[in-house]
Amino acid sequence: MRYYQYRMTALRENVGLLDSSDMTLGLVASDAGVTFLASMSIGQPPIPQLLIVDTGSSLSWVQCASCRGCSRQVVPLFDPSKSSTYVDIPCTAGSQICGNTSG
Repeated sequence: MRYYQYRMTALRENVGLLDSSDMTLGLVASDAGVTFLASMSIGQPPIPQLLIVDTGSSLSWVQCASCRGCSRQVVPLFDPSKSSTYVDIPCTAGSQICGNTSG
């Protein structure tokens, strides 16, 4: 658990560019391991979301309304059609934006 506390401290330092009131970080332990979550608003208009922080890359993940089989969450799933600033950026093999993702 000490390792995860260290990672949490590092994540907080890495998001130091944001006002601390803009984002909260937490972790969820399960049989599959530990997931780092960030609570922040995204899109326009701002919509509160839970982001899954990928500590192995520079990407963060959010569950979308069109997702099949997503985890249950308290806040509504992100609906891209309701955000005026949403842009679809597909992850393809060799994409510089997504790196070595599988999705």
